[in-house]
Amino acid sequence: MRTRRWLKSNGVAVILAFAVQIGSGAGFKMFAQRLPSPESSRAPLLTSLPADTIRLQVRQLRLMDLLESLQRGDTAHLDGTFTGATWASTDEASKQRAQCQSIGSAVAAARLRSTTPTSTSLALLPIYFDNVRILDSAGVGFARMQVRFVSSSGVESVFFVSLTYADSEPRWIHVDGLLAAVCEIASASTP
Repeated sequence: MRTRRWLKSNGVAVILAFAVQIGSGAGFKMFAQRLPSPESSRAPLLTSLPADTIRLQVRQLRLMDLLESLQRGDTAHLDGTFTGATWASTDEASKQRAQCQSIGSAVAAARLRSTTPTSTSLALLPIYFDNVRILDSAGVGFARMQVRFVSSSGVESVFFVSLTYADSEPRWIHVDGLLAAVCEIASASTP
């Protein structure tokens, strides 16, 4: 009871004092002292890092963009991402299947096959990257990973994939195993 009475009498005073201080500009000036002037030109934190760290973070960002496109079934983005890329022989062999002529069509088929008959919309494709290793050089980066897929029945499939990324052309330039993996998922998934 005493605490409540103290809060009633003193709490209002504290709130009013804070409001007066912010209203007078003193509080705003206190916060503004820690921030650079809006007119100043300040480079983002990323550019102050070493070049190899920047390349690594860009490649990680590209991988997460790829993973999101695979999970969401963004076929146009996927096909655009790999335009002009060379495919390994296993991926080229997978292109012979009707639903696997491109990475986008294979992902669309896999999403259709992995949804349950009771679902009203297409869910995210349960595909994940695991044990990702990014090997970096000044002009080319390599990403090697396990691609894991969990079917609607709970069965997990693991595929090994390797991607090559060029700095001179900010895109994936060589793909080994991704189309074959997604095509296998599209063929093996049970409706």
